[in-house]
Amino acid sequence: MSSSATAGGGSRVKVAVRLRPFSAAERASGETCCVRMRGNAVVVGNPLHHQAGEEAAFSFDHCYWSFDHENPTNPYATNADLWADLGGPVLRCALEGVNCCLFAYGATGSGKSYCIRGEGSDPGLLPLLCRSLCTEVLSAPDGPKYSIFASFYEIYNDRVMDLLTPCAEKPRPLKVIVLPAHDTFKARVIIKDLEKRPVRTVAEMSAVLLAGAERLSFNRTWLNDHASRSHSVFTLYIARQESGGRSRLSEINVIDLAGSEQVKLSGVSGESLRETCHINASLSTLARVIDAINAKSTAATTTTTTAATATVSSGTSETPSSTSESSTPSVPAVVPAVCSGSTPHVPYRDSKLTTLLSGSLGGSSRTFMVATVAPGARCVHETLRTLRFAEGVSRVVTQPRVNREVEEILAELKQRRGD
Repeated sequence: MSSSATAGGGSRVKVAVRLRPFSAAERASGETCCVRMRGNAVVVGNPLHHQAGEEAAFSFDHCYWSFDHENPTNPYATNADLWADLGGPVLRCALEGVNCCLFAYGATGSGKSYCIRGEGSDPGLLPLLCRSLCTEVLSAPDGPKYSIFASFYEIYNDRVMDLLTPCAEKPRPLKVIVLPAHDTFKARVIIKDLEKRPVRTVAEMSAVLLAGAERLSFNRTWLNDHASRSHSVFTLYIARQESGGRSRLSEINVIDLAGSEQVKLSGVSGESLRETCHINASLSTLARVIDAINAKSTAATTTTTTAATATVSSGTSETPSSTSESSTPSVPAVVPAVCSGSTPHVPYRDSKLTTLLSGSLGGSSRTFMVATVAPGARCVHETLRTLRFAEGVSRVVTQPRVNREVEEILAELKQRRGD
C-alpha cells in the first residue's frame, strides 16, 4: 500500500510543504528564520521563546527546503523537484482515466504562484505539466491517441470569471450548476458557457496560459507587490481514444488559491479590502469544509466500529429462552445513528470555491496539495495557520476511480432496467 492509500481502499490527499527564501525587504530588516525542516518534518519555533516546548512540529508527505543553498541537511528544492513528486503522478493518473486536482495554498506572498507558474529558468508545475503532456504523450508515435482541451477561469469576489473570453470583451460572470446524483451517475459541478480551447502543442498550451494570466486580477499590498486577488483554475480535459470510436475522459485541475491576508499587515482599503474579505471568507469556508469532511469520516468510522463491537457482543452473550414467559424481545445493543443531523454536514455550497472543489475533496478525484510558508518570525502566525490547515487536508480521503465511458453506463442502465 502506498503512503497515500488507506485501509478502506481510498486515497489520502498527498500534501507537500515548501519554505521560500527571504525577500529583499525581509533581509534588509534583519528577519530571522523560525522554520526548520528535516526529512518530512517541519518545525516552527516561537520567535519570542526558544525552548523546545515552544516549538510546533508537523509531518507531511514531502517537505521542500527552498530557503537557501547552504543547508547541509536540506538540499535546495526547485520546481523540478515538486514536479517529480507531485506533477508526474498527477499526469500518470489522469492518463489512466482518473480525475486529478493539484492546488497551492498559503498566505499572501508565501510563494504559491511561483510553485504553480514558476519564473524564468525554473518553470512551475503548470508549464511543466503542459510540456510533459505534449512532449512525452501527445508526440508518442505508437501510443494511445488523445484529444486535449483547456479552460482557464478565476473566482473573483465569489464570482466565476472566464479568462479566455475575447480580449475585446470584458470577462463575464458564469453560472455554476450542480447536477444531482442520479442512479449510476454521481453528482457533478459544471460551469455554463465556459470556453474550452483545443490544444495539441506546447505553443498552444502556452498561448492559453498567457492569455488567461494577462487577465488575472492582481493588486499591490504592503506584503506583496503582485498579490493575487482571485483564485485561478486551469483545467485540462483529456479524451483518450478507445476502440470502436469511443473515448475515456479525465480532467486535471490546477488551482492557485489567493493568499489569506491580515488587513492590518497588508494595508488594503477600498476595493482591495472588499477583495480581501471575499478571499478570506472563501478560505474560511474551505477550512470548515475540511473540518467537516474529517468529522464525517471520524463519525462513520466510529459508528462502524461500534456496530461491529455490538454485533460480536450480541453473538456471544446468553439470550433468554424463547419459551420463557418472562422473556422479552431482544433489542440491539446499539442503534446506529442514522437520524437527521447525526452526520456532519459538509458546507460545499457556502462558496463558489468549495462548490467547485467538492469533487476533488469529497469525490472520486486523486488530489495533491502544496502548502507554501514564509520563513520570517513576523509571519509565524500565518505559517502555523497554513501548516495546521495542511495537516487537516492530509487526513482527507477521496475515492479515486477510473472514469467510465458513457456507453458503458448506458448499457448497464438498460441491463438493470430490463430494456
